[in-house]
Amino acid sequence: MSIEGLSSSMAATKLTTQSSVLVAKKLLDQQERDGQNAVALIQQSAPNPGNGNGKLVNAYV
Repeated sequence: MSIEGLSSSMAATKLTTQSSVLVAKKLLDQQERDGQNAVALIQQSAPNPGNGNGKLVNAYV
């Protein structure tokens, strides 16, 4: 393989690696946002603890 061929091959590999890193970072950022949204949804769905009157078991005390 000539120097020119090796150089262009290495440049293509570097570009592919950089693209892969950018795609992985975007996926990780999206997963983090999805996780934050899931936690917020779970926290919103929790019942109001109230004062415990009229309940057999008050799990929040």
